[in-house]
Amino acid sequence: MAGHISYAGDDYQRKMRIAPSLEVATSDPGSKLFMEIDNPLGDYKANYGLQKGSELLLEKATNSNANDNSTYKVTFVDMGNQQFGYQLEQNNTVVAAGNYDPSLGIQFQGLNIQTKGQITPGDAIEIEPQKTFSVFETFNDAVYWMDNDVADASASAQLHQVTEQFHAAFLHLTSSRTDVGVRLNSLDIQQSQHEDFKISIARSKSNFEDLDYSKAVIDFEENSRALQASQLAFGKTKDLTLFNYL
Repeated sequence: MAGHISYAGDDYQRKMRIAPSLEVATSDPGSKLFMEIDNPLGDYKANYGLQKGSELLLEKATNSNANDNSTYKVTFVDMGNQQFGYQLEQNNTVVAAGNYDPSLGIQFQGLNIQTKGQITPGDAIEIEPQKTFSVFETFNDAVYWMDNDVADASASAQLHQVTEQFHAAFLHLTSSRTDVGVRLNSLDIQQSQHEDFKISIARSKSNFEDLDYSKAVIDFEENSRALQASQLAFGKTKDLTLFNYL
């Protein structure tokens, strides 16, 4: 389909051993970087059906039931006295209704829907499961919704969702770049340790190659005699006590 991007690679992260007990990742799957970004709105994406002049936005929608793949739709009605009621549909079937309290949101079983902005009677938000999103789909959505009339409240709300996704994608990629920087720093540290080890080996090798054997033998003999004298003196003094003079 035109404009649709799919990932054809694998999700394997290759690693390289740079020390006996240290491995460093040498790559990141493209799917993790660009196509599996955490949804800033929670577990759902929103499709808006707003009235003219509405400023309603989905703030967060989560579901503690991981097996619930239903699509939900909430519609707001005017209850008078600046109060609003809501009707919640699950897969096109009404499952809940009541007075809407913005501080509490909408609770249904494991579902929790929070909104923000001014509600206009007749506003509706349909949410469908989406825990992660692709930055490429976000670009497509941005192009599509930007072509709509600026007075279209639904289009403006969709563009706000796109903005939230772009912000989340920026943070996600920044975090990935930070991880790469940490790996590069680990490589630099390990390389520095290897260079220090090579210098130590070269110094030890030089000491063996440049050794003056005649002088080394003399020094060894002198050190041996000094050691023997120290041991003899210690053997004579360690047994001295006051009883030896009684």
